[in-house]
Amino acid sequence: KLDPIGIAVLASLSGGSLGLTQTADGQPEEILVTATRRETSVQDTALAITAISEAELTSQNIENAQDLTAHVPNVLFYGGGRGITNGTFNMRGIPNVGTYIDGVWQVSSAGLLQRQFVDLDRLEVLRGPQGTLIGRDSAGGSVMIYTQRPQDELGATIKLGTGSFDRRDVSASLDIPL
Repeated sequence: KLDPIGIAVLASLSGGSLGLTQTADGQPEEILVTATRRETSVQDTALAITAISEAELTSQNIENAQDLTAHVPNVLFYGGGRGITNGTFNMRGIPNVGTYIDGVWQVSSAGLLQRQFVDLDRLEVLRGPQGTLIGRDSAGGSVMIYTQRPQDELGATIKLGTGSFDRRDVSASLDIPL
């Protein structure tokens, strides 16, 4: 059982954040991942994995794939020689990073750097070769993006933002039950 002081000591020794959040009773919240094709705890998964929940995406202001470079260790996502329409993904200096959205392999990285993260459930970054476990084009690692499941009730989310030089950002999602 880890108390808050133990978590702080472990975080300082590891040189970074453990990614643990606490529940109302002060216990660490269990983070579930599906990197091994079944739902397991992140601490029981024997992979170099970074799992980011929807709440962490919002609190760390991660809006697109390029923002992951600043928040996930050993990951570099950047635009190619012709801008950011064709992205280059490297993990630990190795190219060929497989990208999966809801379990579906993305044939190309074209447009992935420009795609905004809207209505995401979680994001999992697996570093190292994943060809046996995940599938093709995963010699450097894999980025697994999971969108939120459709809800049973009508709902909408709108995010507005402003910035310097007349910048205005609008993100919206609509949930329509079938």
